[in-house]
Amino acid sequence: MASALILLWVAVFGGLAFIDKVGAGPFNGLTLTANILTSLALDALGLFGLPGGGFKAMPWLGGLLMAIGVSFIARATPDGTHEQKTGHGLNGKLLYPFIVVAGALQAIGVVWNAQLRGALVNPWLAATVSFLPVVFVFVL
Repeated sequence: MASALILLWVAVFGGLAFIDKVGAGPFNGLTLTANILTSLALDALGLFGLPGGGFKAMPWLGGLLMAIGVSFIARATPDGTHEQKTGHGLNGKLLYPFIVVAGALQAIGVVWNAQLRGALVNPWLAATVSFLPVVFVFVL
């Protein structure tokens, strides 16, 4: 539940802040690809208490193909608005690393929420504790 709220928060904030700068295709492609690649790393390496599954070539090949596809989408997306082309405003490509980090944090947040659920037993308490930092950051 809490990870769904975090995902919603990232999607809403990202939509408000980044979509007009980078485009819907690169934003969603970068977010999802970073999420998938982070999830693969978490599973393969057994990070954050997950059982390590080892390296499996096919999932990583799929992740590589996603990354290549997103790079094609990003290259085909126009460079920006009139303000950006005339030297005013932020170039959307500078936001790509932040979008990738947001996608990675979504995958990590799911694992942290599962660990929190195991530690607190009560799912409602775990969801509340998990959601409070997001509210705190959003209020700032």
